[in-house]
Amino acid sequence: MTPLRRSPLALPLALTLLAVLSGAGPVGATTTARVEVACPVCVATFTAPQIMSSNTFGGQDTDFMTRARGHQPLLIAPLLCLKCGYAGFLDEFTPVGTTDQAAPPLPEGLKKAILEEKRLTPRQPLPASGSFEEVPAWVRYDLIAQVYALRGAEPRAVARQYQNAAWVFRHRPEVYLHTLDDDQRAALKKALDEAFKGREGEIKDKHDGNQATFEVEVAEGLLAAAKAEGAPADLGARLGAFLLLRLHGENASARAALDLVKPLLKPEQAADLEEHFTQDLALEREFQAKAAAGLVQAAETTAHPGEKAAMRYHAGELYRRLEQYDKARALFDQTRNDPNLPDFLKKFQAFVEPRMPKP
Repeated sequence: MTPLRRSPLALPLALTLLAVLSGAGPVGATTTARVEVACPVCVATFTAPQIMSSNTFGGQDTDFMTRARGHQPLLIAPLLCLKCGYAGFLDEFTPVGTTDQAAPPLPEGLKKAILEEKRLTPRQPLPASGSFEEVPAWVRYDLIAQVYALRGAEPRAVARQYQNAAWVFRHRPEVYLHTLDDDQRAALKKALDEAFKGREGEIKDKHDGNQATFEVEVAEGLLAAAKAEGAPADLGARLGAFLLLRLHGENASARAALDLVKPLLKPEQAADLEEHFTQDLALEREFQAKAAAGLVQAAETTAHPGEKAAMRYHAGELYRRLEQYDKARALFDQTRNDPNLPDFLKKFQAFVEPRMPKP
């Protein structure tokens, strides 16, 4: 949990996404190579991506999710053996045909639990052939969490995989953008152009270079303007508010924005957005709740004061996003004046606390 490297080069998230969807392609993309690996459980071999370079130019949300410009490492990193269901990261598989260090051998008990006892339960059926990359990243992270639990990993390590699974649902802009026609996309781009115009300096001056919190503030401004009495029915601005809030995981506000968007869409478009938002949100919140519970447990057992404070903040922020505000407040009360909380997390907490309803 460290502050991200800042960059003044990041473009507004929604505009970047629209550029990609229009065929411009990702800018400053994450780069990968293909490597062959062997599963440490069943020794099946397959090719997997190896991340060679990336960036955090898209900023860092207040629950620590960072966004790259271009392809997202979060969606690339989790590996999965389709033969036995073992999941992990690249360094947890054995490289084939290289002198790279092999992954540490797994306990025989873990192999037995996977191969004989079938203790892993994929959330979706795994394909019998093809590439593991066809399996959604959230399913792979859930399997990593199951593997870590079987290994007896620390609660924090398991919680991190549930957090990763939850984050995946913030990287699905296509499910919201695909239903829009060309005129609606043009209205969205125009509204966001106007919303961001002349405000670039605020990223550095008010947000310490963090593109993510700046975009949340812009989106909240669009939403507040749409809610104002006598406000025009500006579809582009309402879509902009919804899209930015949803992709940053500010789902309570995203719900309010979506409710303003739907009356301005065709019925089938409104139903499509509602269906995807509702389904994704249910899964996202399931994993957020598991992550928060694990972080609370880990915070109680760690002896490191800084880690304890950071995990309490992180759990509190997840409960805020879950709209479980009593739990969030209880944790924020513990961290607000904790001298061990890193400065960047103090700023995050100062940003998010006013966004909770008053008790």
